[in-house]
Amino acid sequence: MKKILIRVYEFLEEYTVLEILVIVICVAVFCMPWRWSLDRSSELVHDIKALSDEYWKDAEKIGDHVFGRGKEMYLIDEENWKLLAGPFAVIYYEDFDLEDEYWSYRIARYENSDGKIGYVRGDGTIVTEAIYSKGSPFHEGFAAVQDGQGNKYRINTQGQIVS
Repeated sequence: MKKILIRVYEFLEEYTVLEILVIVICVAVFCMPWRWSLDRSSELVHDIKALSDEYWKDAEKIGDHVFGRGKEMYLIDEENWKLLAGPFAVIYYEDFDLEDEYWSYRIARYENSDGKIGYVRGDGTIVTEAIYSKGSPFHEGFAAVQDGQGNKYRINTQGQIVS
């Protein structure tokens, strides 16, 4: 430890504070775009892998924007071939088409691999995580849900419990 402190002291004697500050700023400026490019490239690799022909060759179109691959279901923007959400064990894609007199929801139930139910919008936005043991489709702006303890609630289209 003493040797390290001596080397730091010698380094500080050799360089002025301004030079050290310039070095630190240069390193930070170099590392930020590098890290961003790594993060972005990993996202692109995921999108390319997930949506490549090879990856989807055994996929089956199940419903509007819903594809099944093996035991998983995905929500996909077919126009741009972008993965919107997934994988899910089940997407109740028929929920996307439900309309009431005044409501058009574009919200569907989904199940995770543990059998828990959540809700997802047609654009891939998760309304609620899969935390409910039971859940109904939306009707007049609300869905009935039940948690693991048997408590029953109604949630709105933002996923908030209202009663």
